[in-house]
Amino acid sequence: MTEVLSTASAPGKAILLGEHAVVYGKPAIAIPVSELRVEVVIESFKCPAGDIWIDSPVIRMYKCVNDLPYENPLRMAVDLTLNACGHPDIPGLMIRINSALPIGGGMGSGAAVSCALIRALSDFVCPNTFTLETINGLVFDVEKIHHGNPSGVDNTVITYEKPIFFRRGESLESIQVKQPVNLVLADTGINSATSSMVAGVRKRFDQDTVRYNQIFTEIENLVAKSREALEQGNTPLLAEAMNENHRLLQQIEVSSFALDRLVKTARNSGADAAKLIGAGGGGNMIALCNPDTEKVVCQALNNAGAVRVFAFTLNSNKDSE
Repeated sequence: MTEVLSTASAPGKAILLGEHAVVYGKPAIAIPVSELRVEVVIESFKCPAGDIWIDSPVIRMYKCVNDLPYENPLRMAVDLTLNACGHPDIPGLMIRINSALPIGGGMGSGAAVSCALIRALSDFVCPNTFTLETINGLVFDVEKIHHGNPSGVDNTVITYEKPIFFRRGESLESIQVKQPVNLVLADTGINSATSSMVAGVRKRFDQDTVRYNQIFTEIENLVAKSREALEQGNTPLLAEAMNENHRLLQQIEVSSFALDRLVKTARNSGADAAKLIGAGGGGNMIALCNPDTEKVVCQALNNAGAVRVFAFTLNSNKDSE
């Protein structure tokens, strides 16, 4: 009979504005998608003491951690956690991972899995010792395996689970959202590796540095406008910035036919704005709606071939600090 020893979860994330440019020192705005989560359960398991098994249907894995390569992100998350806890003696364990997040969809699935795993394992092995800062640092270390040169946005917004204004190398800044923002996510169903998309931008940046720096500066200005819009409840300003950000992402060649099709569909069906999120190439787009247009936009995106459409609300947090 197995026994549940610990549980934890972590949300998905969406970058409203600033993806790719954030790798080059520009700011980004990222928000948690708290309704879509990764759930991790730590159970007792009949195996030798110290062995840890992973059961993750979403990636079709049922394996002992020791049989995974050292650079495997799940093994690294386990190893880093145990190392930070001082490698105490532990019984045989099973880590069960379930996720509502699409893999390769620009929603931070890798960081969410790492965050939930590190939380659940540390809560059992060395309870009440990991701060959010500690967890964030460990998740970032695992992100380096996933993405090579990560910006730090995914691990930060997922660990702290609040909207943030983020610039690499600087302290995160919480954004005080004045009024609820109605958003719709639509999945193209096309997986896209973040590392390859980031590498492609780097190659083109090196070939045309002046032009790309100009584009990234334009994105930086849009991010500043969007922060102001969220803090003031200025939906038209936010919509304008999101639409322009998508146009600039098209210019750096990270959009795709499938993404552009869904973006156009959302706008034509009543969304105030729509853009790709994440690395691009596939994955998800996000649309800014209002309560009157949300259902129509969702139906139009479904009809246009999106494999999953999900409406959610970024709620006001101006009184939560």
